[in-house]
Amino acid sequence: KKNINLTKIGTIYGGYDIINQNLSKPVVLSCGLGEDASFDVDMVNKFNAKVIILDPTPRSKTYYNKLKENFGNPKIDDYNESGYLQPNCYDLRKINSNNLIFVDKAIWSKNNIELNLYYPKQGSHVSLSINKKPNYLQNNPFKAKTINYEKIIDQYELKKIDILKLDVEGAEIETLKSVLKNNILPGQILVE
Repeated sequence: KKNINLTKIGTIYGGYDIINQNLSKPVVLSCGLGEDASFDVDMVNKFNAKVIILDPTPRSKTYYNKLKENFGNPKIDDYNESGYLQPNCYDLRKINSNNLIFVDKAIWSKNNIELNLYYPKQGSHVSLSINKKPNYLQNNPFKAKTINYEKIIDQYELKKIDILKLDVEGAEIETLKSVLKNNILPGQILVE
């Protein structure tokens, strides 16, 4: 629709355009954190959102824990487009474990299975992939536990999901097929 206004939330690297009409305390399911939480933090700060982040990768878990250590702190530095934001780049004064929740699992169509994720050949890259691509290492995959959309809704007793963000390196189609079979559909779907 031409009359819908989009608002950019987060950095160019880690952000997304959303429809912000009628967003009141939205529930955001953010799949794929990496090392840029600008979208997630800005959703809490601008819309009083509850953001549930899913990312099983070791670097993302470490990154979330660094953010958590800084919950309550003001912003000291500005965002950049490097793909890695220091915790002091965020305004974390309103951020806490109740509105920025981290789940150490990969979203998938099936719940509680083990999924192979492949490390990038270039060590500076953070994203692991479900696909065996030429630029990913083929040996020693990371074994990630999964959670499906339905289980997330049940576990967190969600009545709605306003935004589903998928930055899941090859797992998008399989995940979306299972999401669309549920009674609670996301109001917006953002896919990298």
